[in-house]
Amino acid sequence: MTQKLQITFILLILTALALSGMAFQAAAPFFQIDTPTPEPDLAADDEDMASTIAQAAKSDGITFLGILIFLIILVPLLMLRKSW
Repeated sequence: MTQKLQITFILLILTALALSGMAFQAAAPFFQIDTPTPEPDLAADDEDMASTIAQAAKSDGITFLGILIFLIILVPLLMLRKSW
């Protein structure tokens, strides 16, 4: 692939990305719903609050998967690097 063709290809990709970004920006307000935020129910039981907090704090699995994906990507890259 010649350098002139590479530059043309890159410019076409950048132009497409810029135009698609502008298209999404113009359509976004149309799909946004203007409703007020509901007021919280202050009469909730302590048990309900505790279960809600317990459910919200369950991010151990997500953290583990994030670390696992990071290691799956990082370990082969470090193994390929020969000059340590």
